[in-house]
Amino acid sequence: MDQPNHSALFQPLRVGERTVKNRLAKTATGETRASADGFITQEYVDWYDRIARGGVGLIHTGVVYTLLKGKMGPHVPGLDKDDKIPGWRSVADTVHRHGALILAQLQHPGRQMIPVPGVGHEGPTEVVGPSPVRHLVSLIKPRELTRDEIKEVIVSFGEAARRAQEAGLDGVQIHAAHGYLVSSFISRRTNKRTDEYGGSLENRLRVLDEIVKAVREKTAGGFLVTVKLNSMDGLPKGVTLRSLPEIAERVGRMAVDAIELSSGTYEYPRTILGESMVPVVMKEGLGRYLPTPVKIVARTINPLLNAWFRYREGFNMDGIRRIRSVVKQPLICMGGFQTPEVMVSVLEKGEGDIIAMGRQIIADPDFPNKVREGRTDIRWCHYCNTCIALAGWKPAACYYGADYSGVKPPMDGAIRS
Repeated sequence: MDQPNHSALFQPLRVGERTVKNRLAKTATGETRASADGFITQEYVDWYDRIARGGVGLIHTGVVYTLLKGKMGPHVPGLDKDDKIPGWRSVADTVHRHGALILAQLQHPGRQMIPVPGVGHEGPTEVVGPSPVRHLVSLIKPRELTRDEIKEVIVSFGEAARRAQEAGLDGVQIHAAHGYLVSSFISRRTNKRTDEYGGSLENRLRVLDEIVKAVREKTAGGFLVTVKLNSMDGLPKGVTLRSLPEIAERVGRMAVDAIELSSGTYEYPRTILGESMVPVVMKEGLGRYLPTPVKIVARTINPLLNAWFRYREGFNMDGIRRIRSVVKQPLICMGGFQTPEVMVSVLEKGEGDIIAMGRQIIADPDFPNKVREGRTDIRWCHYCNTCIALAGWKPAACYYGADYSGVKPPMDGAIRS
């Protein structure tokens, strides 16, 4: 029997001024491997060494905070100060030895900050957003950011990108999806402002546009800037597949090198399809810190969540197909990809340019090399979603059928010089 032809997955691609060695990427996933105070650890470096060695061409890190008060949770790495640069340099050097490129995903959680102990802040965490629209999961009404605070966030993204380039990273990805701060400015549901950052689509995209400009002003020489964008919020007056093409076309006019398309928010958890995370999240993850009524509702509707968000491969492709004709930059496709033949079809049809995986790469970091070599001993992801449910509390790993009770994030090993 002839071997399937997967050569399309291993063709190089020009992105901005750089060349990615193949069409397979790791999408951003929380590592839970930084020190408690946001420094890169040797464990973090080793994890990305393992992923890069597996043959992936492009790596996006999990979220990276640019301001301490925008730190999403414990063991999240930062690029908020110059003292973080040495650790990131170790990451970049390690990944580059395997021929991969790596981008730091810059993020501010905004209204989706769920205050938890141990995030490294001084004093309680304050939840902020573009407007005081109550969050349906945390039940918190965020405080509206002032113009000066918005400017502070924008500047912090630029400075974080400068540090990333000084550390030798190949670029940054601006997280403008999943209902986090930048995403919440784009959505009419969460942005009720009447100043220059609210109202029209041009105004709602202004924060993203100014962040891109700030990053470009602080970096140079082929440094990549990509954007992770939402295809839908899933809630009234939010981003929809119908409004997506105009949003994507406007983002494509910005000085960005590629767009990755995702979907969903905490309030509409379409970001990750597969087995519902509710039981694990409520018992051992972030859900422990949610209000009791929310926990009760979540457990009650868990069977419905399993039905509504059943896994299907390439579940964001409906959005990708809608924006292909309006975006000139490479499109990064993510959403439960694991079958090489499906990935090849996306590339050969010209629907997308890079296939990004998170859970499948976590399940088997050697997936790219095994596909290229025609091997059949791939460890497949079962989409139990335990790895995601435990993000922030246990290091990212495949926990399918495993006893993870004794697994803990790094308590030492921070690279400080």
